[in-house]
Amino acid sequence: MLWPDKERNIMSYRILIVDDEVSQFNRYAEVLQAYKELQLKHVTNGPDAIIEIQKNPPDIIFLDQVFNTGNVEIRKLYGVDINGKIGEHDEDTNPEDIKNDELKQGLYILKMIRNLEINTERKISIIFCTQYVDNSAKIWDEANKCGAQDYIS
Repeated sequence: MLWPDKERNIMSYRILIVDDEVSQFNRYAEVLQAYKELQLKHVTNGPDAIIEIQKNPPDIIFLDQVFNTGNVEIRKLYGVDINGKIGEHDEDTNPEDIKNDELKQGLYILKMIRNLEINTERKISIIFCTQYVDNSAKIWDEANKCGAQDYIS
């Protein structure tokens, strides 16, 4: 969907980059800077992504797979409780659980996005991205089941 960009007096597409590493966002920005009709927004964690999507629904989302606690506050990382419900960690969370959840953040965020009411009105395209090689296609299979349209590794 094209959105009016009144500041630049053009119609534009909104792209949300969800990645804990600012350097990755800078790479996207460098590659896409020539396309003036693109509005790029960057957030570094799931809760901030949900807020941004509800406030300014993007046309497409590039979503990282792994989020490291060195880059994201523990309380901004998602985990799964014993009932299978995804929620934010608290400061008392077992460090081993957090370490395991770092690898699954992208999937947790993807599930949270797909549960938003906005996706029933207009499904947002989500590209699942990682710098890790997944020769088994296991991650892509799970991301695809959760609603990702494509996978970049």
